[in-house]
Parts: sequence; structure tokens; C-alpha cells
Amino acid sequence: MLDYTGERMVPEAADGSTFWEHVQRYRFAVPYVQGRRVLDVACGEGYGTAALAASGAEQVIGVDVSPEVCAHAQSKYGIDARVGSAEAIPLADASVDVVVSFETIEHLEQPEVFLNECHRVLAPGGNLVISTPNLPVYHQHTPNNAFHHHEMTLAEFQSALSQKFQNISLYGQCVPLPSLLRLRGIRRLPTAFYRACAPHALRSPTAGERSQVQQWIQRAADWRDRFDPYAVRLMSTRRLQTACYLVAFATRRAP
Repeated sequence: MLDYTGERMVPEAADGSTFWEHVQRYRFAVPYVQGRRVLDVACGEGYGTAALAASGAEQVIGVDVSPEVCAHAQSKYGIDARVGSAEAIPLADASVDVVVSFETIEHLEQPEVFLNECHRVLAPGGNLVISTPNLPVYHQHTPNNAFHHHEMTLAEFQSALSQKFQNISLYGQCVPLPSLLRLRGIRRLPTAFYRACAPHALRSPTAGERSQVQQWIQRAADWRDRFDPYAVRLMSTRRLQTACYLVAFATRRAP
């Protein structure tokens, strides 16, 4: 098992929030990869890359800056994991149809170079699926993350993406409960709400859930997903402002 620092998700060791946030991001990406050539930038431990490969993608390549992590992913999941930087992706121009990259851009000293690289390796009409913390909301919980160089507001994220991408759809993840469930005097309601609709939000993942992380990513949607606090959802701009994480689906802009 890889060492768990809190930044790179390790299924066997991650805390509950980190585990389910990452599971739901990859679940969001699954419908976009079927039959397509996919690159997972900052693939990390490899569980998500492996899940995408098992979801009908034509080809999946993972890239990570750590040789140790790539070796682990290759050994554990048998995936094509290559050592490389997000700011210098080791792939040819127009060689993939989808780039997936979750919680990567905020770690980079030159985020614009990374987005240029995503644009370069994508074929015409290719898609980018990407996430990043929403700076003002994220800072309420984690004001000083030593691993992050460039955290963004919603407007900054949109602006950065629009330089090389178009048809940008923005989604939110980890939004507060409706105000009714947060009123004084009824503080037990959120617990009851989650116990009924999303019990995993109240506890650490079980050993079984940790060992079946790929199956959770590939799991078919059901009615409980609409109440899951970790689910990635399309929402209004006003609601997006309250999300802790922003997720975007965008199309490569022609040169």
C-alpha cells in the first residue's frame, strides 16, 4: 500500500470524505469514456484509471509524476501508467479523445501550461473532465494546504478553461444541506437525513467498500444518488458558489 499523506487518495487508508469525493468524481467521468481513448492525468494509486478502463474505454493511459506510484499502479491494476509531468504530458499531439484530471490543476505552478498540454494531446472535438477546489469554500475547511499552488474561484476556473476550451459545463460537489435542515433547534435532522438516504456519509468506508472501490465507481445510478453529499451535480451559478469542489466538462477549442 502507498503511504497516505491526505493528498493522494489511497483506497485502503483514505478518510471517508476523501474516499467518497474521489469515487464520485470518477463515477461522473464514466459515461464520457466508453469507446474512447482516455488519458488520466495525475492517475495516482491507479484505482480510478482501472475503473475507467473497465468501463468500456478503448484505451486508458495514466500519467503521474511519481515513478513509485506508477510502478504501484502497474503492479496492482495492470494499467498503462507512465511517469510524466502534467505540464509536459508524455503523449503525442491529438492522441486521445478524453483527458480526465481530478484535483490536479491547483497543485501546479503553471496551470495554464497544463491546460495547453491537455489541449495539445486531445484530438479535435475531444473532451476535458477536470475538477478543482472552489477557493472561498475550500478555505473555510482547509485554509493552508501546503500541496496547493493555484486555487481558484469559480470565475477564475471558468476563465482559465475558456482560453483553450468551449462548451464548458460546470458542476458542483459537496454542497451544504438545504437551509431547512440547518436551522437551530433541529440539528439532529441532518444526521437523520443522511442515515436514511446516504448512510456512508456518516462513517468511514468499510473494508469491503475500500476493497471494491472500482465497483463503486462503476455502480449504476439509483434514487439515493440525488441525496448523496459527494455526488457531482449540475447546478445554478448561485448554488455553485457554495460547492466545495468544481467539476467541468469541456470541449477542445479549435486552434
